Amino acid sequence: MLCGLVLYINVTTLWESYGNVPPYYGRTTNMDKWTSPWPVLAIIDVLAVLLYLGIRRCLSQKV
Repeated sequence: MLCGLVLYINVTTLWESYGNVPPYYGRTTNMDKWTSPWPVLAIIDVLAVLLYLGIRRCLSQKV
């Protein structure tokens, strides 16, 4: 479930940022304010991996 949520966040963010069609007027008017989504997505991915490893470690210690 966690993997699916992270994948959904990554795909929708990248799709919104880069799109699948050439930019039109509304998407190019503020290009000077555009920032890359990659740093934020990398932080989300690292936090998800750490959360997964923490949950896995807690579950393995209780058994």
